[in-house]
Amino acid sequence: RVLNQETQQWQNGFKDEYIYDAETKNTSWVEKEWNLTSQNWNISSKIDFGYDAQKRINLMLMYEKDEVTKALTPDSKMLIYYNNDGKQDSTLTYTTPNEGATWILAMKDIYHYNSSKQLVKTEMWTLDEESGVLMLGMNTVYTYTASGKIKTSSENFIIEGEEMLWSKNEYNYDGSDRLTTVEYSTINFMTFTLEKASRDSYQYNASGKLLVEIYSTWNGATWDDKDKYETQYNANGDVSVEIYSLWIENSWVQQDKDEYTYSNTNFSGVVFPALFYFYGLTETEFSLNKLITGINSFE
Repeated sequence: RVLNQETQQWQNGFKDEYIYDAETKNTSWVEKEWNLTSQNWNISSKIDFGYDAQKRINLMLMYEKDEVTKALTPDSKMLIYYNNDGKQDSTLTYTTPNEGATWILAMKDIYHYNSSKQLVKTEMWTLDEESGVLMLGMNTVYTYTASGKIKTSSENFIIEGEEMLWSKNEYNYDGSDRLTTVEYSTINFMTFTLEKASRDSYQYNASGKLLVEIYSTWNGATWDDKDKYETQYNANGDVSVEIYSLWIENSWVQQDKDEYTYSNTNFSGVVFPALFYFYGLTETEFSLNKLITGINSFE
């Protein structure tokens, strides 16, 4: 809801609706916007989900609203395939020029794994409009530590069949295998070599929960701190306070703060919409113990 500044009354703005079947599988996600004239909810977009026999998402059908007829029409769809190990094998993305009468394969992502079932490469293929065929345009390569943590991820553009390293992320861990830094490097187009660009640093409490995250940039010789997120927790282990600060004139200056309150309802009793691997990125993980009842924000 949004506050009407003239009447100081809360009025409807936007709404997401999630629909489930008898097995609590998320079958649709509908986005709606409030029509002030008709005082009704109007659908603006929708996604329908399909599942295979193992209850894994294998279809996402996206609809958009026709600006002339105001009707929902098919806009694109994604087909998701899995290998014998249950890992995501490939994702095919289709577009339609005629509201679903025909479908055109516009993009394909292929996922490769090692013997430990770790993702080691993601290939991105896109449609070349001149030739009408899919062309390999980019890949991301992953390496891992001895304990199975991600060590590096490197993005490569494919130009005339040759790989050109574009960027690289390096992950570092402490003795407890907790992530301490991620260093981001990008290509210098003058020297065609990788150069440090930025870094995220992490600090934890005794329980292993994230306390501080600091973003820094590389000035050619040292790291310059830019901003910081700090997190505090309550007795249940849920976030109680979040603080955002900027590094200004050699000190941290607080900019924003959020304070959270919770009910006694366990988070494990709530069913959330289905998620899946998208372009090699992992699912969102929810780690709340209790349900949030309110957030007070300060500036």
